[in-house]
Amino acid sequence: MQNTLPFEQLHQLFESEFTAIGKSLEELSSLYHKLPVPESAKKRFIDGALKHKSAWYACLVNSNIDVLLLPEYLESKQSRNILIKKETDQYFKSLENFNVLLGKSNTSLYECIVSSGDVVQSAVDLFSSHVTETDKCPEPLHLLFENWNISLSGYEKLESVLYGFLEWHKFNQYSFISHRHHILWLNHQLWKQFGHMSFCFNTEHYLFQNWNKDHMDATQMIGGLLHFIKLEIDKNRSELNELFKEYIDFSLLKPRQKLVSGYLFSNSFRIDLPSQVQIQLPAIKTLIKKGYIELQDLGGKTDMEKTKQTLVELLEQNIIQMVDEDEEIYISINPSYQKEVGRLSKYNNIEEIKPEVNWEAFASQSIKKVIMPKVTVKAAEAASEPVRKRQKAFFG
Repeated sequence: MQNTLPFEQLHQLFESEFTAIGKSLEELSSLYHKLPVPESAKKRFIDGALKHKSAWYACLVNSNIDVLLLPEYLESKQSRNILIKKETDQYFKSLENFNVLLGKSNTSLYECIVSSGDVVQSAVDLFSSHVTETDKCPEPLHLLFENWNISLSGYEKLESVLYGFLEWHKFNQYSFISHRHHILWLNHQLWKQFGHMSFCFNTEHYLFQNWNKDHMDATQMIGGLLHFIKLEIDKNRSELNELFKEYIDFSLLKPRQKLVSGYLFSNSFRIDLPSQVQIQLPAIKTLIKKGYIELQDLGGKTDMEKTKQTLVELLEQNIIQMVDEDEEIYISINPSYQKEVGRLSKYNNIEEIKPEVNWEAFASQSIKKVIMPKVTVKAAEAASEPVRKRQKAFFG
């Protein structure tokens, strides 16, 4: 390793990139949180990424594991190799306890983050949790952590995490072998900042492929890692879009509905509604999730008068619009109001009913058949985790 630069010099080189990537990570985390798909589908999305991360974590920290053994594990999340099973089981147990470790110092994290799975709830205080120490933090590393209070102060969160990770890597003599605390600490810091979407970045694979080279310097290492994160943001945003489209049966939507759904996704499902709007009304909830309301979305008679009054007010303010398309009248948000005037003018095949609000025409039409989202065979199979059977382990 050569040319290790002080943090300030790295900051001058990468400040704008850290700012842009940090903002993109926050937006991606918000998008994942607001994405209107079932939590079970989100869990499968995260679990698939974590399976790959755990496999490369095992290779990263244990040099006795051959990467040629990974396909079997990635295919079934099981492995007849005892080393892969040991490392991946420990990885998942550690991740499960991340909540318990919130607020702990770096020294305490070191001593608790490699988990055996033992989390003990206090019998006295049900709101506090304790973890068993697994390792004592070496004094030189403890001093390094203490120095971070000064050397990393003033930097943005993502920047300070990556600089600390780089310095810890130097402390480990540029090796990941047996340094589980180091990798798990990075996972914990990214999760603390950006939530579950950070689990979708296979940082372990990138580090295995790129940070095990003696000829790299600090500029290459930080620059390469930032480029990797940027690519992962783009990839995961695209995959979340596909997940969303699959759930709403995007191909069966009308042209305007496709446009509005795309707008909502690109805007992370943020709609600027007046503060007095009762967002708990079923129709308004649907509007926020889908971007449009069909007659069957109005809800029961209990809220009908409130719903009508709210929608009429929004229609009069041009925040939403009535659209007559394919022999159906439905109500859609107006992206032109939300963003820029005239955005939809090029879509000549869409007839917008304005300025008059024809509520009677909307309410008197026949309810269209509700098309339920498709459940693919692949998704249905993935919904239930395979029962893990005990197999005789062997090396190789």
